[in-house]
Amino acid sequence: MGGVECVFRKAIRPRQKYDIVSRIIAWDEKWVYIISHFIKKGAFNPTHFSDQPGKTRYADVHAVVDVECQQDDVSFEESRSAVLAIAMARLVFKTGHTTVPPAQFLQDCGLIPALRDDFESASSSNSDDKGAANHEHAAIVTAIEERRRRGLAVAQNINSLDDGICFFGIHEDNVYSKF
Repeated sequence: MGGVECVFRKAIRPRQKYDIVSRIIAWDEKWVYIISHFIKKGAFNPTHFSDQPGKTRYADVHAVVDVECQQDDVSFEESRSAVLAIAMARLVFKTGHTTVPPAQFLQDCGLIPALRDDFESASSSNSDDKGAANHEHAAIVTAIEERRRRGLAVAQNINSLDDGICFFGIHEDNVYSKF
């Protein structure tokens, strides 16, 4: 875990029940960014879960690009009223002291298709079945990349906290408090 940021949109009362819905929204060369929405209990009932073994995780383009930031007014207000808090975390995967590239880790876990090898091997065949599979695979890879880039624009905000180091000086005399 490299960092967490959380924004509370509404008060969460003691003992209040809620659901937490998490998604991988982006990755770069080092980090995987996960966004979690704290939702009023029962307000959201998804049909696909990426963490359930034995189920297709990226069956079609619609499953990959299932959430758009521009929703109609009614859907947006329903979503907005159900969200209690939003948290984002950045994670790095390691083997010993070596960082594992996030795209490779996600492929190895079956969360995304192989982005290069499958595409190239499918394109080398001329059969109609392989051509259709190649087209579908290319559409899925394109949709994943579009969503990753959209998510990365949001996820980069958590990285801006690293720049907060410029507001700390070890020899400064004036601070608000020290605990």
